[in-house]
Amino acid sequence: IEHPNVTPEHITTALKDKHDTVRYRAMRHSNVTPEHITTALKDKVADIRQMAITHPKATPEHITTAMKDKDNNVRMQAMRHLNATPEHISAGLKDKAEDIRITAIDHPNATLEHITTALKDPSDDVRQRAISHPKATPEHITTALKDRADMVRWRTIHHPNVTAEHIGIALKDKDVDVRRSAVEHPNATSEHLSTALKDIDPSVRYRSMTHQNTTPEHISTAMKDSFPMVRVQAMYHPKATSEHLHIGLKDKSEDVRAAALQNPNVTKSHIAIGLKDKDDRVRRVARMRKLEIKHSNSKRPKKDAPGLSEHKILNFSKFLVEFATPTDTEKLSHLPIFDGKHLELADEATIEKHTGAKVGFAGPIGLEGKVHAIIIDHAVAAMAVGVTGANKTDYHTKNVVPGRDFALTGDNIIVADIRNAVEGDTLGEFLGDQFFVG
Repeated sequence: IEHPNVTPEHITTALKDKHDTVRYRAMRHSNVTPEHITTALKDKVADIRQMAITHPKATPEHITTAMKDKDNNVRMQAMRHLNATPEHISAGLKDKAEDIRITAIDHPNATLEHITTALKDPSDDVRQRAISHPKATPEHITTALKDRADMVRWRTIHHPNVTAEHIGIALKDKDVDVRRSAVEHPNATSEHLSTALKDIDPSVRYRSMTHQNTTPEHISTAMKDSFPMVRVQAMYHPKATSEHLHIGLKDKSEDVRAAALQNPNVTKSHIAIGLKDKDDRVRRVARMRKLEIKHSNSKRPKKDAPGLSEHKILNFSKFLVEFATPTDTEKLSHLPIFDGKHLELADEATIEKHTGAKVGFAGPIGLEGKVHAIIIDHAVAAMAVGVTGANKTDYHTKNVVPGRDFALTGDNIIVADIRNAVEGDTLGEFLGDQFFVG
């Protein structure tokens, strides 16, 4: 029955065979007709009925029949079929099985009315999937932000159709995860960030200092925060002014003072203050920045003058990279450590040599003393917890906390804006934007 020359007549005969496997394999044949599907949907074996309804030749009438099947898996496969109509989806949303209702709202043919219906479902999972649908409107989002389940509201605030009004609502949510996600949204305005800086949870205030719409006024507010890491993140922000950095260099926390020295706007006067700091680590950071500025201000050799060749510069600037989101190499090249040099990705052998793992499994934990510098994006530094490579092939480390499991400040740690945001971008849980410079 699996022979390519099998005819529809052979399939008809095979569907009467007493052996289940023969009937099952008959339904896999490309010469199956709608009539064969009708026959197979009456078979006593559920697996054969499943195979029948997954066939691409199954018609809306077949799907209607399968949606009435007593077996959940048969109804599930019917709901997944591309020929399922809005009427089938409506039926699926009334199914007693939660998985089938989830499959129904996931269907590409689901309409706005289906999303509205699914947002009233008793299952939190169904409502989550409903508000994750790309067709969800601002009205759906408004409804979902009132949901009783924290996870539904959290999922809602990540939708690309979220408006400024939705962010304002989410910033008043009782759940801190919802508020954190709200302040991270790319549509968050200056007013939203001002609200977030008054939040009772320091992690919300911390994240307000990672946003592209943060203003110098927000940074001034953050510099008065009681939580040191909020002040640290304020010092990392590229909009921090010279005055902010001077304030940061007087902070009681050495982490804040070290962060001030790592800001791209740091000047010689800031470094001079850092060199006199009572903390040895702050003084080391100041010395490193002094060397970086000295190097960036030095004149480059002319093309015909003796000096580093382009090839050698490429080798000098080679870096190891692991990323889950787009990163802007142009931004990287303008960091003081690179001085505008051309950057190229290291080959697999170089990555494995430095990290001890194949491409895709590098991470920052334990790497600080093995590379010249570690560059971390602001968004990664702001994450509460995530997953990163374990520097061991085929292994990742879960529940990684930036600042606890790997340093955010230090002699060779640089936190900077290196990420290239794209449309629809949201922060995930993978700690990806870290560069290990060899």
